[in-house]
Amino acid sequence: MAEEFANLFTTSLADAGGITAGATSLTLASSGGAPSAPFRIKLNNELIRVGSRTGTACSSLTRGLEGTTAASHNQGTPIRHVVTAGTLYATRIEQGTFASRLASSLEREGRGYWPTDGFGLGRDTGAGWTSFGLVQAWTTPPSSGWTSVNLGSSSVLTDLDSQGLTGGAVGNTTNIVARVRSAPSVPYTITACLSFVGFHKAFQGFGLCFRQSSDGRLHLFDLVAADLGLTTFTIRSGTFTDPTTFNANYQSDKWSFTTPIWLRIADNNTNRVLSIGNGVDWITYHSVTRTDFLTADQVGFHMSTQNAATPNYAPIVRVHSWVES
Repeated sequence: MAEEFANLFTTSLADAGGITAGATSLTLASSGGAPSAPFRIKLNNELIRVGSRTGTACSSLTRGLEGTTAASHNQGTPIRHVVTAGTLYATRIEQGTFASRLASSLEREGRGYWPTDGFGLGRDTGAGWTSFGLVQAWTTPPSSGWTSVNLGSSSVLTDLDSQGLTGGAVGNTTNIVARVRSAPSVPYTITACLSFVGFHKAFQGFGLCFRQSSDGRLHLFDLVAADLGLTTFTIRSGTFTDPTTFNANYQSDKWSFTTPIWLRIADNNTNRVLSIGNGVDWITYHSVTRTDFLTADQVGFHMSTQNAATPNYAPIVRVHSWVES
């Protein structure tokens, strides 16, 4: 349980004969204005956590907190409710690997921990860690450096923590809309978390892409509504001569997906490598020689706005996390 607070609460120790260094209970001279338990108090140079309070009776004491020493205290010793460095530490949400997470501690009960290599936001209960998930850290995509490709009647979505596109409805016509930026120096990896709002109509889809700026060739890694009875999405590694001209698929497979989803594209200076995962675990889906069909000098995200049959819907894709490494 998180600690409680009250302004300016002071009293004194009422126990006849005082308390010993090992005592786990004490009596307040007055409880007027006292916070509900748990809370911290200071007696002389010792910090104590009060785990339970009923009226003036305090019990479940944790003695000698934050480097102080448990000691005996005489009757009449002033007692002051305090907010300490440890109290404030317990309100923090830290971030790091699971291996770096400190052990659970009653002194730090209430603190949070966001693992960079895990899925759940942890909370220190004082007796162990509980996790709340699925929760993962996102890296806000860059707000500048993007260029639109074949925007047409589509529109760009930008806000403080994501980048995206709303696709203009174009009917049953091949149409890729993209936002691209200069590729990092090889070798590089792009890791992104994307969400998609669309319909199961061929061939709406979204994903990441490589692009050759000299002639507009594209290598797409995407999830697209396939014309297979419209009962499945397809994960695809495919090439386009330009945004409106399909060339060929390197590879495609049926795929049942939910969003948001994590995709990764990389150029290791030998191959272009496509991977799908959950933000921590990754499966390599396809790899091809880095100069096959194109030599990418741009990377980005895209959507397919093609709709087979009427009505023609406008899909939405957003990039919530974008890491270049």
